[in-house]
Amino acid sequence: MNKLNKLFIWINILFLIVNLFFLIKNSGIAEIEGGSAPIGRFQIATWQLPPGQESFNKEGYYGYYILDTTTGKIIEKDIERP
Repeated sequence: MNKLNKLFIWINILFLIVNLFFLIKNSGIAEIEGGSAPIGRFQIATWQLPPGQESFNKEGYYGYYILDTTTGKIIEKDIERP
């Protein structure tokens, strides 16, 4: 193994150690800022049908919807065609 390969291996090991340090240091619980809705009330889902999956689908489709899990109603939705 030449010197350049050894150097790259040691640099990668150093990056790994630094990343592990910051992962352990910053591994707290995520907090929500503001907002009055209870946690877990809304669910957001996205979907995609890539081009060519069906004979009618030449360009593809994609979209999203937001569901209120308390009432079961769809708050917002959108379907796009490129």
